[in-house]
Amino acid sequence: MYQYSKISGMGIEDILFRRTVILRKNDKITENKQAGKYDTRHFYAFIILAEQIYVIYGFGMLNIHFMTTSKVVYLGNLRTQATHLQSGEHIITDAPVDNKGQGSAFSPTDLAATSLAACAITTMAIAADGRDIRIENMEAETLKVMAANPRRISEIHIKISMRISPDNAKNREIMEEIGIHCPVARSLHPDLIQKIEFVYN
Repeated sequence: MYQYSKISGMGIEDILFRRTVILRKNDKITENKQAGKYDTRHFYAFIILAEQIYVIYGFGMLNIHFMTTSKVVYLGNLRTQATHLQSGEHIITDAPVDNKGQGSAFSPTDLAATSLAACAITTMAIAADGRDIRIENMEAETLKVMAANPRRISEIHIKISMRISPDNAKNREIMEEIGIHCPVARSLHPDLIQKIEFVYN
């Protein structure tokens, strides 16, 4: 989550002397150290300072404030408590039984697999809302497959059952395409196999 605000009181020379530029496009900056002059035509850069990103285009600057998403506290006995800072909601995790844990809550890799299902459902619901597609019900079952050396998720299998209206081939294609390309799906490692099955009631 981020917010935009104009920056005032900071000259471009001040920004340029900070060695935190991570990206430039069409960079035509010329420096004359003796004269202290810069040519900032067509200059575009992202600059990270603390938890803020400064976006510069020419002489205009925008400040993007990134808000911390969560806080994770170790509770002992291989358990953590994750707090969603905006809402205050909590999630407890526990190591799985096959890795020294009790399996009394989601493991971190359980959450990763479950996040894929939740993201697919959420993204489809958002898309349906803007396309006059009514979702009468929708739920998902998730299966996570682990691999060793190194320990990792190798496969995620998801079965999404839903009832939509109007239920036709076009709307099904729209929903499925959006679901399998949700943000979490696009963020996972390409070696991780994702298998999503859609079942219509």
